[in-house]
Amino acid sequence: MSTINYPYFVAVHIDSGQMPRLMNGKKFKTYIDCLEALSRWGANHPTIWEAWQIAILEYTDAYQSRIKTIFTNGICTNIKLEKI
Repeated sequence: MSTINYPYFVAVHIDSGQMPRLMNGKKFKTYIDCLEALSRWGANHPTIWEAWQIAILEYTDAYQSRIKTIFTNGICTNIKLEKI
């Protein structure tokens, strides 16, 4: 049995409230690793990159994640979380 180390990052396609994973569901140890891989993936899929809404999720525990970045039509929006 393998142990899952948190946090990890994944890239997803936002589509009608569902978020299927991109890049075969690959998990990345750091946000930067995920961002760089997504950048390479987007360069190889330019029509998808410009048409889809794509996000990077940070998984902090089992079934718990938060959106870190959203790309809409290739434009990046970073999400800043503040403690209340």
